[in-house]
Amino acid sequence: MEVSSVNYVKVLGIYTLLIVGTISVDFDGNIDLNTPIKEFYRLPLKQKNEITVLVQATTDARILLSDDNTNPDITPVPVEIVIGGKGNTSLSVGLAQDDGTGKYPKEVVQTPKLLSATHWKAFSIRWYYGRVMVYNHGYQKPIITWDGPKDGSVSFSQIGVRTVGCSGQWRVQGLPKFNTADGDAYKKMDIYCGRLDFEVSAWRDAYIQFVSKPEAAGTAPRIHCVLGYGDPRSFSAVFLNGNAVSPVQETVPTLSTNEYRRFWFKWDCNNFMVRSTVKNFWPASM
Repeated sequence: MEVSSVNYVKVLGIYTLLIVGTISVDFDGNIDLNTPIKEFYRLPLKQKNEITVLVQATTDARILLSDDNTNPDITPVPVEIVIGGKGNTSLSVGLAQDDGTGKYPKEVVQTPKLLSATHWKAFSIRWYYGRVMVYNHGYQKPIITWDGPKDGSVSFSQIGVRTVGCSGQWRVQGLPKFNTADGDAYKKMDIYCGRLDFEVSAWRDAYIQFVSKPEAAGTAPRIHCVLGYGDPRSFSAVFLNGNAVSPVQETVPTLSTNEYRRFWFKWDCNNFMVRSTVKNFWPASM
């Protein structure tokens, strides 16, 4: 189901129903919350995000991550990623423009034949608290990691792509494919996707709500997920504006009061996904 109406997930709501729970949220550092019955916590979502990019090209596929932040106290820091640079032999991440300080040097790793002109190559890019990581999509270990300023300036709302020395085909955050000619101009678009990791310890009924506009949380399009409801606490479901769109049944209870269990949410223009390290947890999507 297309969920583009809930782009820009900016508010995270958390509460547990029927029983007290504890939730650990992994963004801007760890935040631990005790959640009394039906008490609603509203938290801003920022800093940590993830975007998936697919590309076909022979060499030098470039990605520019930037921000339109208007906060006068923070100067956004654009970051450029070059996949298949130097004749499809390297991968680099660094400042799009040298700031003259030398504090944040570009990271370069040798990656022969990372790109292909005939097959889609998928990459996940994650950023968190000044750190930018590039992964082969689906792998847990990054190919490269770059550390930049940790003052909030490495936070992105736009992505641009281009190819140098060849033409290319792209698919970005689940959108239809498009082409780029050999050139200097970036094709830019807003970033609509992200990722949130968290852990929860509760007996049942953990509610996690995502809202697109903080100032209109009561009326804006919203997604919420319920973990561990029903008997024997083995159901989970995703709801869009209050309507269930992805019910899932596991074979074991989803939640536990004896341990934290880890879940993560990912969203882009066309999908919302719930994943977990819980044994036999069926991935929920819409």
